[in-house]
Amino acid sequence: MDEVRNTITQVLNDTANHEILVLNIPMDSFAAFCADLQALLTLIHSKTTKVFVPISLTQSPIAADKFIIVFRTSENVQAFSLDGWFTENIASLAKKFVTKTLKLENFQPSTYNIRLTQILRQFNASESLNLIGGF
Repeated sequence: MDEVRNTITQVLNDTANHEILVLNIPMDSFAAFCADLQALLTLIHSKTTKVFVPISLTQSPIAADKFIIVFRTSENVQAFSLDGWFTENIASLAKKFVTKTLKLENFQPSTYNIRLTQILRQFNASESLNLIGGF
């Protein structure tokens, strides 16, 4: 994750307005990224004095072996409500981001979207989870 830290430091040192940060990270670093999220959010906060929230996660459309993560300042998040779960305590905030593995086996391709929607609604209802992306 040193390369990611270096990129964050360089981008935030070179940019005057720190409202959004987009990183392109190798897919094989996903587990390390998740484990290091608190440290990355702390680094971003130390450079900007703002709390950034991961708002989007997706496989890169340019390089299939990478994923894109988008961070936005908490005061500018509009994609979903931060009420009830957001905290400026970075250690607590980082713990609120979890990964889930979903298996959509034995379904007709035409029903994947229906089953996925059902599963996501169950996560939202039972665990108050908001989806920020997937691959």
